[in-house]
Amino acid sequence: MRMLTTRLTLCAVLAATCVALGARPAVATSLTFDDLPNPGAKGAAIANGYGGLTWDNFTYVNAVAEQYGGTGLAGYNYGDISGSNVALNGGGAFAGISSATPFEFNSGYFTAAWNNGLQITLTGYLNGVQVDQTTFTVSTRSPSLVTLDWSDVTSVTFSSSGGTNAGYRGFGEEFAVDNLAFTPAQVTTGPNDLPGHILEQTVQDPPPSDLTIPAPEPAGWALMIIGVGLVGGMLRRRVVVRGA
Repeated sequence: MRMLTTRLTLCAVLAATCVALGARPAVATSLTFDDLPNPGAKGAAIANGYGGLTWDNFTYVNAVAEQYGGTGLAGYNYGDISGSNVALNGGGAFAGISSATPFEFNSGYFTAAWNNGLQITLTGYLNGVQVDQTTFTVSTRSPSLVTLDWSDVTSVTFSSSGGTNAGYRGFGEEFAVDNLAFTPAQVTTGPNDLPGHILEQTVQDPPPSDLTIPAPEPAGWALMIIGVGLVGGMLRRRVVVRGA
């Protein structure tokens, strides 16, 4: 009897595992901006759809090319974390990112382009309602890793102000951001289908109840059918043994 109970328990675990295999974990995405096209001598706007996001007043530059063929050394040369490209809030003006579906805003590396002591304010919204906000100060000499882990936002705004010119050739309230990390609330495609450069994967909390759970893949269905069949077989065997 004990052996029969153990087998039934194992079958139930197998069936539950098969069902779980049908759902894909969310993927933490780190946008390095290095996989974008050459921005040219004056930089270029980040196109909507990069990383699955809509971009408002964000440009990107090749920091190395800018240093030796453009404005010379700038704060964003120190904020270049992963490669040559960094994103900027164009002209130091208000900027933002948004998505039609909620996401978790994880972190980013921020560096002032021209002003030491530049203040940056990030504000998170869920469908137009403010849910998060933080303000921090950055330098032109080293990047600051800002970790937020804001859950369930559909847009984040970026504003900057203040500081003192560090003596570079440019001026204004621009900041550089690199390796901007976020996690979509639900992923319905494989990691290779996501735009942007993916650095890591992580399991996210279960999606909200109003989101559609993706159907299991064929392999998941097959394992689930086997598990359910084993459970049914053991139950049938148990009935026969009792009747003997």
